[in-house]
Amino acid sequence: MAGLTFGICPAPGIFGLVADAIVWIFLHKGVDALLKWVDDFIFFRYRRGSLLDGSPLYGYDESLIWNIAEDLGWPWAREKFVPFATSFTYIGFLWSLADKTVSLPAVKRTKYLDKLSSWDLGALISLRDVESVIGTLNHVTLVVPHGRSHLPALYRFRASFPASSPPWVRHRVTPTLANAWMPSTKSRYAHAVSQFLDFCSSRDIAPWECLPAPEALLCSFAASFAGKLSGSTIRNKCSALRSWHIQNNAHWFGGTQLNYVLKGAENMRPIHSRVAPRCAVTKPMLDALTGDLNTTSPFDACMLFVASACFWGQICLGELLPVAEKRFAPGSLPTWSDFRVPNENGSRMLHLPRTKCGGVLGEDVMLTRQQECDPISALRLHRALNGGDPLSPLAAYIASDGTRRFMTKHAFLRRCRSILAEKGFPLISGHSFRIGGTTHLLLSGVPPDIVRIMGRWSSDSFLRYWRSLDVIAPLYAEFLVPLLNGDGGRQRPSS
Repeated sequence: MAGLTFGICPAPGIFGLVADAIVWIFLHKGVDALLKWVDDFIFFRYRRGSLLDGSPLYGYDESLIWNIAEDLGWPWAREKFVPFATSFTYIGFLWSLADKTVSLPAVKRTKYLDKLSSWDLGALISLRDVESVIGTLNHVTLVVPHGRSHLPALYRFRASFPASSPPWVRHRVTPTLANAWMPSTKSRYAHAVSQFLDFCSSRDIAPWECLPAPEALLCSFAASFAGKLSGSTIRNKCSALRSWHIQNNAHWFGGTQLNYVLKGAENMRPIHSRVAPRCAVTKPMLDALTGDLNTTSPFDACMLFVASACFWGQICLGELLPVAEKRFAPGSLPTWSDFRVPNENGSRMLHLPRTKCGGVLGEDVMLTRQQECDPISALRLHRALNGGDPLSPLAAYIASDGTRRFMTKHAFLRRCRSILAEKGFPLISGHSFRIGGTTHLLLSGVPPDIVRIMGRWSSDSFLRYWRSLDVIAPLYAEFLVPLLNGDGGRQRPSS
């Protein structure tokens, strides 16, 4: 009885010696060309001329292959045999000699996508599955070279398993990179990415050809909104696609051409896209609002504090209030412990744990004492009716059933709009208090640089959100007296 006395490991090498020998025989018996990968053989033949009917003439056909194999006793698997053709599958890829392309067969694409279906952020993935996916994607990158840039992240994930881990041990796919964007931003960006994929699908562009997206495809997508949306809205959609590329470690090809397409789209923006600036809360509006609130009501006391704090502190509503009672990240909203010790006049610094610009480090805002609609007096009333332990949420009130409940952004705005509408004031939004506070401080003569620092404004957005410029500009630019005369000397003020 014959057998492999050295075990199974040397078997591929032993088979390779025999396979190399039959390749040599085929090439010396009339086969034009032959490639072999382990037990995968592919035969080539070249056209030698034409028959009388014009059909091509070749030096051999399939019968030569079968006859030599039969003479040698070589066991071909007939069910895997494929006749000569210009398109064929070899080592798992679809080869087209006519088109000079190599691609992944549709059956394998579906199979590999199914293998990745459980790889969501937060999912538990076993070591066996990680190594299986790495092996699969290493194979795929032979025909999808852009995919190689994604593999290092998988290698790092594989390295997070201890060396002695059994294959069934599972680790969680961490969402660290996804947390680089605020939840509201991620929600808007996800919608834009969905639109992009729908756009590609409607034009029969395969998903794997969309990432990374060629600049021509990005330009086509942006141009599809020209004349329908403003240039800034389209630019935001492109920003969403760029973040999508970053999250997937894919190169971003958007460049000069895309920028000019966006400029062209802005020049084509429709009239209806030019929305009026957001309404700013004015001091009379704040007076009307606070005058209508019931200072003996815990809910209204919380309302009064939030309104005055957002106005004088130039705070966004979302930095104090959740959208809904159960829709906010733990630790993202201020508590009573986030107040600093008051200064000699009673003004107090409040730390906002999470802001758009400050991220998880947060930012500090100053609530200054005022003659009217004083935020510090509102804070004292709020504490008297709703105060809790230091870790209790700041923007919360005691409900009629005795439970502590969050003041939500929707509830706050609904009550504000109801009061202001009865007095004939325009509709406000969540940003109106911040914009209104900024404008009022400027109108009151506070230097713009101080207002900008107090409001944590970046220079560009600060200028964009100024209101009442017709009143503010004259405060600083009318009847100017030059500090220097024409020869460089200091100008003396006239008596």
